[in-house]
Amino acid sequence: MDHGRDHCKYCQKVTEVVEDRTGGCYVCSECGFELEPYLDYHSEWRTFSGDVEQKDRSRGGQITDDYISGKANLSFVVVASNDKHKDLIRTHNRSSQFTDNDRILLKGVSEINIISGRMNLTARVVEKAKSYFKAASAHVQNQKLLTIAALAAAAVLQACRDDNKAFSLKEVCRIAGVREKDIGKSLKILKSSKKKNEKTAVAALTVGDYTARFCSELDLSQHTNRFAQAIAEHATKRGYCGGKAPTSIVAAAIYFASQLSATPKTQKEIAAVVGVSEPTIKLAFKPLYENRHDFPCQEFLQGQDIDQLPCI
Repeated sequence: MDHGRDHCKYCQKVTEVVEDRTGGCYVCSECGFELEPYLDYHSEWRTFSGDVEQKDRSRGGQITDDYISGKANLSFVVVASNDKHKDLIRTHNRSSQFTDNDRILLKGVSEINIISGRMNLTARVVEKAKSYFKAASAHVQNQKLLTIAALAAAAVLQACRDDNKAFSLKEVCRIAGVREKDIGKSLKILKSSKKKNEKTAVAALTVGDYTARFCSELDLSQHTNRFAQAIAEHATKRGYCGGKAPTSIVAAAIYFASQLSATPKTQKEIAAVVGVSEPTIKLAFKPLYENRHDFPCQEFLQGQDIDQLPCI
């Protein structure tokens, strides 16, 4: 077919034929009808680092991965369910192109992707977690007690703290299936592996950081969210819940505020979202109830009486 001027079989006109490289077809410039498939015969780009200085490069092959060495980027095996393919994958992974550090990085990046997917984290936080893991990955080989999963979970937690994402240590432990002790050890290693110009110290989260997310997961209104945040911040300032974790105070504050709202939540519902037990909510709620008249609640009560708050 002469793709300069041609006869369109749809609009029955002699028209200019346009190459649509995005859609992969030839298109009639008059009516937009797709005449036939388009094949791009231009040269492709490759990921080989040695071809950087060449003008005519090819882009065929796998995308370069910043977290593994150049040789390991050159090939991959398509996963299948039968045993022969599994043997091929096993042999491929044991090949000389993959170093021990490459295998650790691949496993760690996979763990980070799984954890961050469950936590709905942004791409920026995920990339930061991967960079933290890569910086400390050498310690996995040197310390037998340090697991890849623990270091990956610690990297995600550190990235969340740096980006002011309110996720507690217990939440990350529950999502990643790793013990708190192991994540704590991994956080120390991350701190020792940081660059001089990087800030990797775990910032202390306040009760206000947690309230909005937990209220959102409980489908509570913005009014109830502000009410619970005011209660949690006032209780922390006055020391009513001294020694208790921020998540425990937030859980009790949400229970306090929800009981005086149009959509009250049970302790069981709040405990499932916050990740604390019902007895923990009761212990944290007791001093809030005893000092209920001291809270700045007038602007949030909307005509209700503070004494309507149930005693547990």
